[in-house]
Amino acid sequence: MTILRLLLPRLATLDPQAAIPFVRFDKRGAAEAGQATLTDLASRWPGTSLQAILHPTDATITEVRMPPLPPSKLRQAMGGVIDGLVLAGRATVVASHGPRLSNGLVPVVWANEQVLRDASKRLLALGFGPAVFVPAPFCLAHPAPAPAVAVAGQVSPWTAWLHAEGYIVVRTGTSGFVHPIVEESTEAAISRLLARHQPGDVSWVHELPQAWNAQHTAAATMMPVVQGWAGGIPTWACLRADDRDAGTAGAWRRPALVWVGAVAVWLLGLNLYAAVLASEGREINRAMVDRVRAEFPGAGSGLNPLQQARQLRDAQQQAVTNAARAEFGGMVAILAEHAGFAAGDIRTLRYEPGILHLELEPDAAPAKEGSQPDWTEAILQAGLRGQQEGDKGWVVRPAEPEEGGQ
Repeated sequence: MTILRLLLPRLATLDPQAAIPFVRFDKRGAAEAGQATLTDLASRWPGTSLQAILHPTDATITEVRMPPLPPSKLRQAMGGVIDGLVLAGRATVVASHGPRLSNGLVPVVWANEQVLRDASKRLLALGFGPAVFVPAPFCLAHPAPAPAVAVAGQVSPWTAWLHAEGYIVVRTGTSGFVHPIVEESTEAAISRLLARHQPGDVSWVHELPQAWNAQHTAAATMMPVVQGWAGGIPTWACLRADDRDAGTAGAWRRPALVWVGAVAVWLLGLNLYAAVLASEGREINRAMVDRVRAEFPGAGSGLNPLQQARQLRDAQQQAVTNAARAEFGGMVAILAEHAGFAAGDIRTLRYEPGILHLELEPDAAPAKEGSQPDWTEAILQAGLRGQQEGDKGWVVRPAEPEEGGQ
């Protein structure tokens, strides 16, 4: 697959007709360097994926010291750090960060999201494929390996490039930075930079600066453009216009997805549990209906079988009570009418369903032996039968149909 690396000017001044440096890599890894307009490049390699090298002013690069943290915790912590670093607010930029280095520093890069989006649209309109935007240091070749015997005070070697607009672009291997040359000569800027960082060997891309002082302790070599701009780009340093927070979005997206998944599982379990409860409720209701119908064959198919059973039970009890009251009252009324002896002679009156027990006072006149009082014949005609119980007691109950006169 062909890949184009374009050394872009400031994105605000992007001109399709202006010649810019490029490096092309074919699927075999062979590289070709040159200069051409964006229009010509798009016509030669339409649809080619782009690695757009940002101008030093279009990207910000820094390093933040962080404690040792697991990757997931580091992403979360860096989200808050980037919030504090971006003055305009993280919502306005595409930001990313690399892993924590052995010295405790974490490299961080960001660029204006709207500027990247506009540039991406213009490049797509010209006929190129999707573009990733890369801060300039991370496209430089990796520095040469450090010498076997380290020099005291020196750090890892550098790959450096002197930008024509007054910037020193440096890749340190694991990170990188841009040093602006402000109100000083190039030689003074290089001397101050080397004195501050004291690198090992420095490989300069394209050409050795004329201001390089032979007295610098760091050894300097020159690297061809094709080799110098062929460095491997770390994935985290690739900024895309459709990804506001390439390095930290996962820190928020993953917990959000986990929570969404947990809520979905919880809702599914809740629905299943509700379905089980509903099924059990229907079974209980069906069993209650069957019980009610068994106990009360005349019951209909009520919606609330328990309430219906209670109502039927209460109705039956009330009917029994009413019948008992009616039977007791009727028996007492017949006795009052036909049993004249009852006036003032009854000591106790006890009723059982269908049977009335009378106990007379001790001084009541006893019945004649071997004969029935006249009142027994009278109540028999009214449907009751009286039978003596002991000396002072009588039992009154409904007479059989063949006994009574009614």
